[in-house]
Amino acid sequence: SDSKCHQAVLSKSMSSCLVDVICSHLSSKRTVSEFEGQVVRSQPTDLQKASQLLQMVLRKGSEVCQQFYQALERFDPRLFEKVTGSPAVVPLSKVLILNYSSRIIKVYKWVNNCKLLITVFLSCFGEKRQINLM
Repeated sequence: SDSKCHQAVLSKSMSSCLVDVICSHLSSKRTVSEFEGQVVRSQPTDLQKASQLLQMVLRKGSEVCQQFYQALERFDPRLFEKVTGSPAVVPLSKVLILNYSSRIIKVYKWVNNCKLLITVFLSCFGEKRQINLM
């Protein structure tokens, strides 16, 4: 089946964060039990977590595979497109969140660097002050 062909690519490409999100999603749909989710999450590496999830999904049959792909499309449209060759149909708000979340993290790091620079600068003048930019 397609899923078996995709398994190698998926297991190498899925972060533990993505595995966790998809696990929680499938769990909320009563497709994956709490125990099964714990088994997946307890694997030591990202690769093993993804492999465990994929094997479980494949064992459960085509309906669960379909739910998995819908979750993948929703939570990682780029990976979905890479694996299936089909364009992901994702609400615009979700695409914007995906595009901007990495930028927000960069801005947050930049702000923290600024706080550090200001603190160092003030300490040169004997000022001991906590900087609160956020």
